[in-house]
Amino acid sequence: MGLTKRQLKRCAALMQEPFQSLRTLYLSCCAEVRDVSVITDTFLGGSAPRLQVIELCHIPFPTLPKLLSSANDLVRLSLEDITRAGYISPDVMATCLDMLTRLNSFNISFRSRRSFPNRTTRHTPLTRAVLPVLTGFIFEGVSEYSEELLARIDAPSLDCLHLKFFYQPVFDIPQVPQFIHRIEKFKSPIEAYVFFSCDAVGVFLFVSRGTSFLLQPQCKGIDRQLSSLERIYTQCSSIFSRAVKLHLYWGGGAQVYQSMSWLGCLRPFNAVQILHVSDGDEGLSIHIARVLGELDDEGGAEVLPMLHTLTFSRFHFIGREVIALLKPFVDARQQSGHPVAVGW
Repeated sequence: MGLTKRQLKRCAALMQEPFQSLRTLYLSCCAEVRDVSVITDTFLGGSAPRLQVIELCHIPFPTLPKLLSSANDLVRLSLEDITRAGYISPDVMATCLDMLTRLNSFNISFRSRRSFPNRTTRHTPLTRAVLPVLTGFIFEGVSEYSEELLARIDAPSLDCLHLKFFYQPVFDIPQVPQFIHRIEKFKSPIEAYVFFSCDAVGVFLFVSRGTSFLLQPQCKGIDRQLSSLERIYTQCSSIFSRAVKLHLYWGGGAQVYQSMSWLGCLRPFNAVQILHVSDGDEGLSIHIARVLGELDDEGGAEVLPMLHTLTFSRFHFIGREVIALLKPFVDARQQSGHPVAVGW
C-alpha cells in the first residue's frame, strides 16, 4: 500500500516547513501510479538535521541531495523504485554519501531500464567516499550505475552486498571484484552457492555468519539468464577463486543445466575442496556426474584441482548411476594422488 498521487501532492504541500525534531521519514506511493508529483527542494524547508532514517518508495525526489547534506545523523537510507523523474547521478550520490559518516544501511533500486538517462561516457573518480560504519548495501539497476558508484566509495565494514542487474546483452563489471577486494572480511575463505531456477540464476558468497555477497542478473528467459551468469563468472573469477566450498542448487522446472557451460562454471573455483550438488529432480546431479566423468586426464586435473569431497543431496536414489558416470574422473584423480570421495 502507498499514497495516491493526490495524497502525495497534498502531503508534500503540508511539509514545506522545517521539522527540526523529525527522526524518521517514510514516504511510499502506489507502484501503479504514473506521473507521480516530483518532490522539490522546498520539502522540509530543505533541512532535517535530526533525521536518522529515510525510506522512499516510488517517490521522485531529484533534489534529495540538498536534504541529505543536512542529515548528518542518518543511519539508514532506502531509495526504492526510482523512476527517471527521480534520477540522481552516481557521482552526486557518492558525494552525498561521503557526508553520511554514520550511515549503516544503504538500499537503492530503480524501477526499470527506462529510469536511466542515456549516457555515453563514464567518468573515473580521483577520490573515494569512505563509509566507515556501512554494513549493508543493496543495489538493483543497470551495471553502469553500480560501476560508477562502487568506484567512488569504500566500505571497509561491509557485511552484506547484494547486486541485482537488469538485463543487458553485454555488460562489464570490473569495479565489482575491485570493490570486494578492498573489504577485509571478504579476504577470508568463501563458501559459494550457485543457484538455478525457472525464474532466476545467481551466485551467493558467504564469508562467515552474517557476511554475504550476492550477484544476480534480473532477466527472464533461460538463454539470457545463463549468458549473464557466464559473464559474471568471467569477470569475477578472482573472487570465486577463494571459495573452498561450492554448492550447486537447482530448484526444478525447465532443464537449464543442459544449456550451461559447466566446465566454464567450475573452472574459476580452483580452490574448492568440497562440492555439493542439490536438486529437486535428480537431473542436475546426473548431468554434473556426466560432465566430470567425460573429462580426459588433463581436464580432470585442471577442473577443481583441490577437490577431495563430492556429495549429492539425492545420492540414495541415484547413487549407482552417479558412481558409474563418475568412475573415470574418480579413477584419474586416484592415480594422480588427489583422491575424491563421493557420497550423500
